[in-house]
Amino acid sequence: MTVKVLIVDDSSMLRNLLISLLPEEYNYDIDEATDGAEAIQKFSTVNYRLMFLDLHMPNVDGFEVLKTIATDTKDCSIIATSADIQDEAQKRAFDFGISGFIKKPFDYQDISNAVNSALE
Repeated sequence: MTVKVLIVDDSSMLRNLLISLLPEEYNYDIDEATDGAEAIQKFSTVNYRLMFLDLHMPNVDGFEVLKTIATDTKDCSIIATSADIQDEAQKRAFDFGISGFIKKPFDYQDISNAVNSALE
């Protein structure tokens, strides 16, 4: 099964790390976005099955992305990533309908659990 994935983070290092930690039992077709505006544009033209979304980015942040695409996410599981682990930030993200939250820095087990849960 090939999974169409969008990874949104302003840090190329973190995008590459996340890609390297994806569980090997799936085949991935991966797109990347460096900010929220690019993520919204890509999301509007491609049917993604999974999105990793950094909540805190310059310009258009992850919360604005969630707000903009909220009505179109039924086929896409969104996993928020953030160093902001405050309950308020997590609750706000879950209120937008994310399927999971991973705190930074993440590791293989965090990513594996989130992917497997989202794709069940």
